Amino acid sequence: MMKIKKHFRYCMIEELDSAALKLSYKDSDLSMLILLPNKRDGLSELEEKLLNTNIPDLLSRMRKREVEVLLPAFKIEIDFDLTETLAKLGCGTMFTDRADFSNVIVEKSEPIKVSRIVHKVYIEVKEKGTEAAAATVYRFRSVGIENIKVPPPKFIADHPFYFALLDKHLNLVVFNGRLVNPRQ
Repeated sequence: MMKIKKHFRYCMIEELDSAALKLSYKDSDLSMLILLPNKRDGLSELEEKLLNTNIPDLLSRMRKREVEVLLPAFKIEIDFDLTETLAKLGCGTMFTDRADFSNVIVEKSEPIKVSRIVHKVYIEVKEKGTEAAAATVYRFRSVGIENIKVPPPKFIADHPFYFALLDKHLNLVVFNGRLVNPRQ
């Protein structure tokens, strides 16, 4: 388990009944959004609600603050064969002898076609955590009361959650998934 107390983009999202945490990767155009349902068995309900959720709007509500995070280490490696899917979407000609790549390839001695397209996804979250920049400490002051530091919220991912890899600049989801058993 990764245990870290740093400044992250964070917020509670009432309409999703979840907490949201955004982890930034150092020297990368990607970041990871984690949505942790408030209910231990709330992942299916969260995923249903996400169908009608605008992720960029959700991200705009997140604020940088100190958060105590407990996140399991996990690794996901998946290969997707996109050949059949692309053929069904109308790109099937590239897989046949009728494919025309004359604008791409200068010299060709025999007909060229695409035999297969595979998309590989590899995600690894380690105990070392993710680099994130420090930010402000929140303090409240009231007449007659000493300065009180509000304790940071706790983001304890010890039950199923949703995650998405995002393009930092466009706030678009590049890949998303779910971690069903974070204790394994």
